[in-house]
Amino acid sequence: MTLGDPNRWIVLRRRVAIAGRVVDDAGVPADGGVLSMRAQPATSPRRPGRRGADAPPMNHFVQLHETRVRGDGFYFFLDLPAGEYLIDGRDARDRAIEPRSISIAPVVGPAAKPLLGINLVTRK
Repeated sequence: MTLGDPNRWIVLRRRVAIAGRVVDDAGVPADGGVLSMRAQPATSPRRPGRRGADAPPMNHFVQLHETRVRGDGFYFFLDLPAGEYLIDGRDARDRAIEPRSISIAPVVGPAAKPLLGINLVTRK
């Protein structure tokens, strides 16, 4: 079976969409964990601009992505389209991570900037 020209390369380009660090109340980085990224469905009754306590319950979001928190607390999500998202999860000690709403603007051109420094805090 031949898969094609072995001298030809396929280049995959990935883009960091959101990156940050998971810390506790004292600012100490989490030593691992798992984060879930949920997307706001287009059919939800949520109005633009609603965040925090005014945001709909998490069951109004559809899970899209999951990522691991590194041993130094850092995490990242790749290749997310524009939209409203909710990030939550648990750290390596099984403490819940405070949910956080994030909005990603539509990207025009290849010079899209990632959302960096989105720090998440564990609950006691």
